[in-house]
Amino acid sequence: MCKFHTKVQTNILMEGILKAKEDGISYPGGILLRLIDSKGQPVVKIDGSEDGGGLSFSNESAGYIQIIARENGGFLKIKNPDGKEQVIKP
Repeated sequence: MCKFHTKVQTNILMEGILKAKEDGISYPGGILLRLIDSKGQPVVKIDGSEDGGGLSFSNESAGYIQIIARENGGFLKIKNPDGKEQVIKP
């Protein structure tokens, strides 16, 4: 006998204008694609909006890499499993 368990493994969100609660600034909405592992953790995120886009790869035990490009500048952020983080800006 086989049982299949279904879980969401891909999530696409389309959002309008968002406001950040802590600073009250309006941010343009966009589209966010998330690929989710078998434990329910997002491992790939692709984001696109009017002011730029971003890409991140993550692993709960191995840290993450983010590549962000926005109108006000871009950066690359790397975080290791030990919590050390490095941001590289042009």
